[in-house]
Amino acid sequence: MMVYILPGVLAAVLAYLSNWMAVRFLGNVAIITVIPFFEEMYKSLIPVFLGAPLIYSHITFGVIEAAYEFVTAGKDGAAIGGMVSLISHLVFGIITWAAYYISKSLLFSVLFAALIHCLWNYIIMKAHVY
Repeated sequence: MMVYILPGVLAAVLAYLSNWMAVRFLGNVAIITVIPFFEEMYKSLIPVFLGAPLIYSHITFGVIEAAYEFVTAGKDGAAIGGMVSLISHLVFGIITWAAYYISKSLLFSVLFAALIHCLWNYIIMKAHVY
């Protein structure tokens, strides 16, 4: 059971640290530029190196980010922010898996999912959801 959860937990911890540093040094532009690449890289490479299924890492990461959103978001946005985080990271995991299934390239699949993630974050930021 731990092999399914550990990669997502490690990815979430590494993402939290690198995201914090990216925002500190680059400002909010990091949310639509470098952060998606960090997150997709961690969520996909860690399970591969540990021999775990990739999709469970994305789900675990999404659950952790949803919990973080729930705790840190304002009362009005907590539930919605949490659900959006969970669902979006599940979708990014499906995109990564599908791109890998088609291309057989982990690098391509991570970069492709990260670009979709960048676009998603851009749309969310422009919509003033966060």
